[in-house]
Amino acid sequence: MNKYISFCLGCVIMVLLPLTPLHAQVIESPRSYAYLVRYDKSHTLMRQGRDFNVVDMDIEWPVVIDSTKVTPLQQQIAATVLMSDNADYDTSKHSFLARFGTPVTEKLDSLPDDRHFCYVDASAKIKSYSPGRYIVYQLDCKVLPQPLSAQQADDKHLVCVYDLHTQKICSLADLMKTYQLQSSGDSPLISLLTSVLSDDEYNSLQSVEVQSVWPEDSLVGMRVRYGFDNGGYTSELKMRYDYAKPVLTKNFRNLLKPSAVHQPVYATLPQILGKDTLCYAPDVMPTEKDKELARRYMAAQTISSYQGAGTVLVSYVVDGDGRPTDLAVINPVSPSADRWAVSVVRGMPPLKPAMKAGKAVLTRLVRGFRFQ
Repeated sequence: MNKYISFCLGCVIMVLLPLTPLHAQVIESPRSYAYLVRYDKSHTLMRQGRDFNVVDMDIEWPVVIDSTKVTPLQQQIAATVLMSDNADYDTSKHSFLARFGTPVTEKLDSLPDDRHFCYVDASAKIKSYSPGRYIVYQLDCKVLPQPLSAQQADDKHLVCVYDLHTQKICSLADLMKTYQLQSSGDSPLISLLTSVLSDDEYNSLQSVEVQSVWPEDSLVGMRVRYGFDNGGYTSELKMRYDYAKPVLTKNFRNLLKPSAVHQPVYATLPQILGKDTLCYAPDVMPTEKDKELARRYMAAQTISSYQGAGTVLVSYVVDGDGRPTDLAVINPVSPSADRWAVSVVRGMPPLKPAMKAGKAVLTRLVRGFRFQ
């Protein structure tokens, strides 16, 4: 059981009216990027003998963040979410899916037995980000087999804090004086953490365990496990920095400092997808199959809340069927704004593909969304 509690708002909540993109679509020529995060979301039915595995993946894969290498972060995502020791996303994804069989591509001969099913949910999402300072990920992998499935149950959750100054992952001990928290039962922080409990919960409270801590703009986030006489639950709380300051370490404070000078690194997007080379000079650009449907779709897109201001740039490839694929954010605003912009592009009605010498070709486009 999870609960989500915020002690103070700490951010501006804005309402966006029906959205008009900054620009519809332009050719994205090959170049290098200082920021590049791939967004891959899929729902796949896999078959493995008599077993059927439903695999849902929602991965925000960091390639480069603010001209900074993120190899340790890639390795942590691969290990926690994809059960892999490889920092290459495509390799890790392939081996992860292979664990659950082969995709079902044809109609089944008979109705499968529900007891042979297994449900897999793997996700890696950006939780918090400050340019040049840190990026925080929420990593989850849950495997839920039914009674006759051969799969083993698993349930992993991790908040991963990556320091862009040192290019290292920060553990709980790196960021929080846990010994001080444990020895200060009457501290203001303990009082704050227990203030969210009901009277019955407080009276039966056996333990309070901070499982993770992370920076989130001007706030401090904590994942807290409460243990009671008859069980327990986990909550995510956000509080003002000064409430948590006494138990935060120098490493945590360093995360909040401006970016340091370092040797920059850059990344590029693939120019070949599968067996197809992308065309950057088509004779005919991708166009809407149904302009009125496309107009209504874009006009209907709204976002209830987000943080930050600026322009999200989403790069994507229009495949031979006119569908957007290989989505990536190349200019971010905030995790919530970026994720929403990607979802808008992913859900667009199919386009007519680009044409070269009378043949359909793949091409890469970029679409921008302005947040104010």
